[in-house]
Amino acid sequence: MMTKPDDARLRQWKQTIGTAAKTVLGSEPSPLLHAEINRMTAIAMLDTFAHTAPRVDPVLLAPRNARLREAVEYIHTNARLPISATDIAQAVNLSPRGLQQAFSRQLGVTPTEYLRGIRLEHVRAVLTNMHPDAGTVADVAREWGFVHLSRFAASYTEKFGEYPSDTLKR
Repeated sequence: MMTKPDDARLRQWKQTIGTAAKTVLGSEPSPLLHAEINRMTAIAMLDTFAHTAPRVDPVLLAPRNARLREAVEYIHTNARLPISATDIAQAVNLSPRGLQQAFSRQLGVTPTEYLRGIRLEHVRAVLTNMHPDAGTVADVAREWGFVHLSRFAASYTEKFGEYPSDTLKR
């Protein structure tokens, strides 16, 4: 999830981009200078637009769980799309039953429960960063594939301990 940068970080970003632009547009930089500009710009971008990456469960890093890790990556990449457990299994060359067993054994959830959790986290991130007048909880929930709004609200409340409308109001 990305957070809004403060004014000081935005000034530093603008200064870095200005320096990079003058250097690149003023003449043909050497390969070493070009690499240094890329490095400097990347560091400034990461400093300005701070973010948090999803936590990777250590069990996914074990070589024996490579297909499970691929399935988790597939879910994260395609969470906004209408995917099913069968789609996930096909994407990582596992049978649906094999996928179910891997998720159950290693993560303690089904692939569908895992997908729902990822989608709920995305909804929470959107609601947290959204102005209350910019849209509704229902719109955001539907955008992330939740059709049954009462079930969505119950799942959201169970996972985060508050109603989605309360998240939006904060």
